[in-house]
Amino acid sequence: MGVIVSVMACGKPELPTFVPIRARVTAVTPVGIDLVATLSATNPNRIDIPMRGVSGHLVLHKTTDLGIVTIPFPNTLPGNQTTTLDVPLSVPWRDLLALGQLAALNTEIPYTMDGSVGLGGELVNVEIPFHLEGTVTQNQLIDAARNSIPGLKGMPGLRGLLPPSDPPHHARTP
Repeated sequence: MGVIVSVMACGKPELPTFVPIRARVTAVTPVGIDLVATLSATNPNRIDIPMRGVSGHLVLHKTTDLGIVTIPFPNTLPGNQTTTLDVPLSVPWRDLLALGQLAALNTEIPYTMDGSVGLGGELVNVEIPFHLEGTVTQNQLIDAARNSIPGLKGMPGLRGLLPPSDPPHHARTP
């Protein structure tokens, strides 16, 4: 009988909340884009809640769908606390041509990530959504495009498509 009273006194657990603080691009490479999503996580319950993983769907420039990435992120949300989580995500390029087209734009490239944090254990699981927005610089995309295809810098048909990475060196005359 004591166990029943104890369980009833606990009541229904409340869902934790995740508030995006920022997303920071850490690398743009020929393989993909790496970023760190910083989330503020609040667990309003008295008990700790285990985290399983994080997934996110990344879109660049509202048109270039990079797909969904899911990573294990075993962690624990402490009870009655707000904590800051830095979640590293690495999303592979699906379309290198799109990377080159985005690199040719003369602007920062906005991105959005719609994702979720998986909570729970073996018996109970729940996904809590989040939304992030940020930008990737043109230089990051240009460098990734240049390095993604061997010989791209010297291909005659592509001259002028991508801005030069280094300023031209002028020969001095004595």
